[in-house]
Amino acid sequence: MIGKWFRRNAAKKLAEDVIPAAARATEKPIRQTAETLTEFVGKTVPDRDLEGRHQIEQSGFGGPPAGAPGSLDPSLRSSERKFKTTEMLEYYRGEHLPDNDLFPPKLAKYLTDEERKSYMLTIRDGKIYDANGRFDTTRSKNGKAIWVTDEKGTMYAASEEEGKNWRDWDDEDWEAFDGSLYHSSFFGGQPVSGAGELRAVDGELRMFSDKSGHYEPRQEYTQQVVDHLRDQGVEVDPSIVRTIAPN
Repeated sequence: MIGKWFRRNAAKKLAEDVIPAAARATEKPIRQTAETLTEFVGKTVPDRDLEGRHQIEQSGFGGPPAGAPGSLDPSLRSSERKFKTTEMLEYYRGEHLPDNDLFPPKLAKYLTDEERKSYMLTIRDGKIYDANGRFDTTRSKNGKAIWVTDEKGTMYAASEEEGKNWRDWDDEDWEAFDGSLYHSSFFGGQPVSGAGELRAVDGELRMFSDKSGHYEPRQEYTQQVVDHLRDQGVEVDPSIVRTIAPN
């Protein structure tokens, strides 16, 4: 009798008092530790080290769990990355001005921020999209587009017809289109992180080059763009990458 009574009441006591008290006693220091780590992360991890901050968040410390309100959205990480940029060749300065010496009497068109938006490319499920859907250059006259990327790796592209400023030309005989688009057009001659030409079919890359007379980017700039595309799930086979610039 005593043994049964003791076991029954001891189990009840453990369930109702002892275990909850022990849990509360353990919970407080754990919570305090997490709060301390959160404060430490906020003060010591610089904003530019978003990848490191994200890894800390994923570990369960230093912020809410992934997917919770306030957590770092993985899709935003690439937009915060800073790419190396290269300057436009000095030779082309003033190309957008009337009566310039480069393309008289024509001029290069420099896009406004609002105009540039319509040329932005995005990536979803490893496919490249423009404002009209899956990016496809087969509809352009020469099946190509010119492209540039900014310091965050965002890519902009225009069809070959928009990008070319001549027809069947040589050094003595060429016809320029007024207000033509060049690699320099997207950012008004400012530095870019990459520039070249590409071919795409139904959102898939078929050719990717660094051909740009305005920027002549070294291979390191093209490589960082290729790496960025691959990081986003775009298939970039080495066989389709064509580099003409020096290392």
